[in-house]
Amino acid sequence: MTVLLRDILFSTDGSASRCVVIPERDEELGVRLNVASLGTDARIIAARTLNLQLEDALPGVGVHSFRVAEISRAIGIQLGFSTEEVVELFLGGLYHDLGKLTNIELYSDGNWTLTPEQRKVVIKHPTEGARILEGVESPEVLLLIERHHEKFDGSGYADSLCGREMPLIQQVIPVADAFSAMTDRRKYDIRRYSTRKAVQEICSGSGRAYNPRVVCAFVRVMCRESPVTQP
Repeated sequence: MTVLLRDILFSTDGSASRCVVIPERDEELGVRLNVASLGTDARIIAARTLNLQLEDALPGVGVHSFRVAEISRAIGIQLGFSTEEVVELFLGGLYHDLGKLTNIELYSDGNWTLTPEQRKVVIKHPTEGARILEGVESPEVLLLIERHHEKFDGSGYADSLCGREMPLIQQVIPVADAFSAMTDRRKYDIRRYSTRKAVQEICSGSGRAYNPRVVCAFVRVMCRESPVTQP
């Protein structure tokens, strides 16, 4: 799998293998997709290329990942992160569910009632995603992927880390991922919240599931980019 993905991502000279047209706006979320502001270097083009491969394999998951990337980017800017850190957040968001490619059948059969054994497999997807990109992406991006299901109180996975054990940047994607998961339309998960309800759920998890500083930045982003008063 790793060799195949590297063949997809990079040509023999290390440059991006193909150019991708990125939509200017996500109409459903209502946020501006300013990918050009991050630069068009090989890392971003390669990540978007692989994101499209993920969407082909698991319809809806690639779109979800792109929304997570854009929301994470906006939160990072709101928190005052450097340009490089914002780029890393965007890449981490695009890649965060890549590990699901190792067990496509668990996400594509329309059955989201997992057995205990299946759940053991599912919760490995953050580490699997980081493993796939090992040697391809930076250690910082790999950690963003690996820790996107950790929670502020230490109740997440895969390593049960709490907020004080992780840099602030590693606590951004969990918020963006949760919001997108609540509001996405994905065939393996029939739950879907309104934007307002999802924002309320994120706020209710502040200090428990999510870092309060990240939640505050997320709310500021949502108030500016997408009216939370609309369902």
